[in-house]
Amino acid sequence: MKINRLKLFFRAQRGFTLIEILVAMIITVAIGAAVTTAVTEVTRVSAKSLNHQAAITQMENGVHYLSRDAQQAQTVTAAGAHVTTVLNVMTFHIEQADTFTITWIDWNTNTTNQIVYSFSNGSLLRNSVPVANNITTATGIWHKDTKVLNFTLTATVGSGISQSAESRIFQINPRPAQ
Repeated sequence: MKINRLKLFFRAQRGFTLIEILVAMIITVAIGAAVTTAVTEVTRVSAKSLNHQAAITQMENGVHYLSRDAQQAQTVTAAGAHVTTVLNVMTFHIEQADTFTITWIDWNTNTTNQIVYSFSNGSLLRNSVPVANNITTATGIWHKDTKVLNFTLTATVGSGISQSAESRIFQINPRPAQ
């Protein structure tokens, strides 16, 4: 009697049909694809955000040193093939092996200070010491009469889809006379 009930019980348990299994697989694949896409997008956006922050940091480093030195400037000279002077305005574009020099005389000690900026392998160098990396463009305009320096720096970090570039255009006015 118990054996007949068991046979009857197992006969009623038929399992899943092929259609039900296929529908379950399609739903599982769709959920998996959505999760994979979301994770990939978060990773890509995170990498681009980190590269953008790195580019901003490099810009801030370059602007800090250039501003500090250019405020003291009494003369700015540039050497290289990318320098043009019209009237009292000198325009320069710094590339490999180009330099520009900022010179001033300290009012307290009467000492001449000279800072040489150059560009090498994507780094902006201040007296041969890197102050900003991943720099792709460095251009300036020096107004000899007003001693105002307009400068543009561009930093590019990363490659491909996560590449990020940041540019800063800034104007540096001379320090006030004592």
